[in-house]
Amino acid sequence: MNRRLCELMLRRLGYEPESAVDGQEALERQLQLDPDLIQMDVQMPRLDGLEATRRIRSATSGAERPWIVAVTAFTAAEDQAAALQAGMNEVLGKPLKSEPLTATLLRAHARFRG
Repeated sequence: MNRRLCELMLRRLGYEPESAVDGQEALERQLQLDPDLIQMDVQMPRLDGLEATRRIRSATSGAERPWIVAVTAFTAAEDQAAALQAGMNEVLGKPLKSEPLTATLLRAHARFRG
């Protein structure tokens, strides 16, 4: 449900989002698409978002691209710290809201498009 809501929000903002059903598929999609931004659910089957992020950062030599945004219901300080330590750039809480999503997209856009 959250993935579908996120897709709808992104489409309304003019983006064409691609989705993955689990962390392993997210890794495969990242290799295929080479996106500027990934919204990564922290709790996914097969491979969680933290480990998927670690693997992406390892494969990209720790580069800041892609901009990886944690999407999680767990927003306590220690959960946010774990996401950032895994290599994510930002954390968005669930349920996802339009204003924080838009602000995140603007920061990522500014970072990579100058």
